[in-house]
Amino acid sequence: MVGPYGDWIKHNLESKTVLVSECDGIRLISAEQHELLSRVPDSLTDIFKIGSTAPGQHPCVCAF
Repeated sequence: MVGPYGDWIKHNLESKTVLVSECDGIRLISAEQHELLSRVPDSLTDIFKIGSTAPGQHPCVCAF
């Protein structure tokens, strides 16, 4: 599969599969599986990088 910016991913399918376009990704439907592939936002990947200093990386401490 090729993304809108030329990025690609190889996805091996074991059986006949139908690809259904969704507003936020693509749905892969076969007799055995049902998957949804979607792009992970950069803001989310920044949080989980090793040594990240992104604001979401630090838990919020709330006082009541």
